Amino acid sequence: MAQQEVPNYAAALRKLAHAEQARQGGKLLEGVDIDEYIEKLEGRAELAVLEVEGKCCGFCAFYTYYPTLDEAFIALFLVAPEVRRNGMARGILEAVAPT
Repeated sequence: MAQQEVPNYAAALRKLAHAEQARQGGKLLEGVDIDEYIEKLEGRAELAVLEVEGKCCGFCAFYTYYPTLDEAFIALFLVAPEVRRNGMARGILEAVAPT
């Protein structure tokens, strides 16, 4: 996703992160302010977003230190429960590190 598109997804990224933090009883990001972390990712990481019927249902925030090696460091990868286990997450990972 182009950096100028990130603000269009900011609220959805935070909503997904907060929902998953609640589902995991606070264990997704322990000792970290989620809003600050998401803000950092929005400003520094590359993002791949999963949209289903116009709704952001997942994302992968990643860093590519050596793009020529087709490797990425994944900082956060979230998929909404309602779209899990159907193969859609594979598309996000393919966008991050094509095989």
